[in-house]
Formats: sequence, C-alpha cells, structure tokens
Amino acid sequence: ARLGPHSGALAITPQDGLTQSAAFSFAASTIEIWLALLHGATLLPMPPGLPSLPVLREAVEERGATVLSLPCGLFNALVDHEPECLRKVRIVLLSGDFPSPAHLRKALAHTDATLYNGYGCTENSSITALYPLTSADEVDGAGMVPIGRPLPTVTLEVYGPAMRPCDTDEVGELCVGGTGVAQGYAGRPELTAEKFTAAPDGGLLYRT
Repeated sequence: ARLGPHSGALAITPQDGLTQSAAFSFAASTIEIWLALLHGATLLPMPPGLPSLPVLREAVEERGATVLSLPCGLFNALVDHEPECLRKVRIVLLSGDFPSPAHLRKALAHTDATLYNGYGCTENSSITALYPLTSADEVDGAGMVPIGRPLPTVTLEVYGPAMRPCDTDEVGELCVGGTGVAQGYAGRPELTAEKFTAAPDGGLLYRT
C-alpha cells in the first residue's frame, strides 16, 4: 500500500502502461505490479522467461508501455541495440546494480523520459529511494550515480558505532526505517537480531 499514495516522484497515471517482467518470486515484481494497479494504470505482463529486446520493443511500440522497470544490465543492452524505442517512454526505473553513466547519457540523448536510479531492498518492500535524471548534463562523469532521496514515509540514516548518527562526510552504515520495513526473517531469530534494530523514535531499522 505504501506504493499507492507514497510513491513520491514516480507519478504514475491511469494513462500509463507498466511492463511486468520480474519473476513473482523476486521482490521487484511487487514494484511493477502494485505501482500499476494502485494508480489505475495498465499492467503489461511480459512472456514467460527472460525478457528480450524484441519483447521490450513490442511492449513499447505495440502495447503502449510508457513506464519500464528494468535491471541495469537489460537497460544497457536496450540502449546499445534499441535506443529508438525509448522515445515513446515516459519513465524508466532502474534497479539491481550501479547504473552505467555512459548508457545513461546515451539514453537521455534519445528520449525525454525521466530515468530513475532506484535503490531498494526486499527488507523494505523493495523500493526505498529514487534519484531522477532528465538530461545528460546531470550524469556525473565520476562514474557513480547517487541513490537519491527516500520515498515519503521512508527514512535513510547513516549510523556509526553504537548506532550513533554520523556527521557529514563521516563513514557509517546506511539504515532504512519508516513504513515498509519488515519485522525480520521468518524462523531466523539470530539473523533478525543482527540486521534489525530499534530506531531512536521507537520504530524499527534495517541495517543494510
């Protein structure tokens, strides 16, 4: 339900069509399915098996896909071999790896779409933070794209030893809080105690 009224910059509309290519056993499928259904958009399931470039091209050109949710590797292949089909897309949500700045710049030269670097984890209902890119000038030449800002109702804090909040430029551990954080791992109390801890406000934090 967090992906309904609290999807932040991902302004999905009833006029959109979202591709659904992730396996149901993979957390990314919840993003694809619920972003579409909770906003009245059309869900466009891909054929069984690994998604291919011809299938993605057909989804955009013939089935009306306007929002693509892609792992970075598949996005890179799409940019290398089928960049023209990005012209009809409004949003591309990338996840699963560090985006390639070279492919981001090439993609943004072919489309007016907003590209989002999506950061998330299964322990926080998948999507956690977004970093939007709308022009090649915004892509840092250093080779690292930020994870962006947390979605509404989500918190991101960096903590040091003894869960002390870090100062600016201090190295620490990124912890996720807010709505969507899991209660732990089923049947694994020791791992739950290691990865989940109490937040200063009394909530629960996931230690990434």
